[in-house]
Amino acid sequence: MTSRFDNVMNNLAKVPEVEEHMNKLHVQLAKLISKQRIQQGLTQSELVEIIKENGQDITQSQLSRIETGAGNINISTYEKVLGALGYESVEIMFKNQNVNRQMRQGYRKKKGRRKPSNRLIKADQKLIKS
Repeated sequence: MTSRFDNVMNNLAKVPEVEEHMNKLHVQLAKLISKQRIQQGLTQSELVEIIKENGQDITQSQLSRIETGAGNINISTYEKVLGALGYESVEIMFKNQNVNRQMRQGYRKKKGRRKPSNRLIKADQKLIKS
């Protein structure tokens, strides 16, 4: 069953200029964050409170800007929101790409920080050179 959110997004994507805009990373993140927040039954205010309980600082205004796909949002701000929703940034980066399982798991946690594995660094270097 398709959700109301998915129906609206699918209809918007039929407009060429809108489709181009929706393919930008910040808009993709906005859709994911908004959809996950709604699926988890959270209001923006509730999500802000969860983020604050995790020791992070964010305002409802910032969350609103993120969910509308506003540009100029710092990646650390996305990570705060995604973390509160149960995601790690690496899951988002590779979700829709054809990347093997080992590379998706190429990030490992060390003392609470994400550290890229050598395999992932080499793959990134190959992409940059090509």
